[in-house]
Amino acid sequence: MHFDDCFVDATGNTISGATSEAVINAIDELIDATVGAGMPDFLLTNREIMRALRSKAYTDAANERFAGIFTFDNFTMPGINGPMQVRGGRWDGIPMIAVDFDSQKNAVLPLTEDSGDGSDSDNTSIYAVVLGDGLFSGLQKTEGGPMFFEIPDNPGPTIAVDWPIAFLAEHDNCISRLRGIKP
Repeated sequence: MHFDDCFVDATGNTISGATSEAVINAIDELIDATVGAGMPDFLLTNREIMRALRSKAYTDAANERFAGIFTFDNFTMPGINGPMQVRGGRWDGIPMIAVDFDSQKNAVLPLTEDSGDGSDSDNTSIYAVVLGDGLFSGLQKTEGGPMFFEIPDNPGPTIAVDWPIAFLAEHDNCISRLRGIKP
């Protein structure tokens, strides 16, 4: 399930140009699209979208509802060598993780998606994912779900994900996608 060009208003389909209510409503619709499968275990998006949400939370501080729904902080994820801290966001308590690059340094969720109506091609998506047997799971199960770890000897902090080779979406609503958005 997806929602095209969800932030379209007088200023375009950008998070920074949309009202706080439009952003809240669009992301809440994304989360609601997993109904039947359960609440999402996490949201995945582009780091630039995370920054735009954080900026909106700061600049729209007068809108306490938005600033209370989206927070930018560190949270604990399972790691190969035990729990580790990951810097990310939370949308109404649901972890939001920035997906940047794959192991070959190719961008993941870059700002290159089509808007859906062909008007531009510098958009990206936010995904809501519900994990579990009969929902969204790896074909080679890893006990406890994804494992996050730091890669040593890289310039700057680099987080890698150890995850099963293939995924299986068994439930119609275990993944939902909000697309056609820009920072």
